[in-house]
Amino acid sequence: MKMKKIIAILTAIALITGLLPASAFAAELTEAARSAETAELTPAEDDGGGEQGEEAKAYLRESLLAVKAACEEYDEDTANNVLGELRKTKWPRPARDLLSAVAAHLLHSDFDEVAELIGKFTDGE
Repeated sequence: MKMKKIIAILTAIALITGLLPASAFAAELTEAARSAETAELTPAEDDGGGEQGEEAKAYLRESLLAVKAACEEYDEDTANNVLGELRKTKWPRPARDLLSAVAAHLLHSDFDEVAELIGKFTDGE
């Protein structure tokens, strides 16, 4: 019973903050909890690289720096909007992992951690 409440709260938070992919996953969890299914609920994994061209890398870098700048100004709306646009593109695994981590930190308004993660990622390219 507690799990259902937790999942419902996560769904509400995801909807309010506009993190639709997180909201969809939370809705899937809620439905599974209601029907007592024990099926594994993980997104389909792929080892595919997504967009890897120089233009895509430049777009990713510019957008990440825009998210970082927004976080340094504590502008959560701008950071979430740019992140939402980035998530519409299929990226290689490291970039997808970073975007997921950034979304999680933005959900908790941990702007300093977002800026640090993006700084490490863009410096390591």
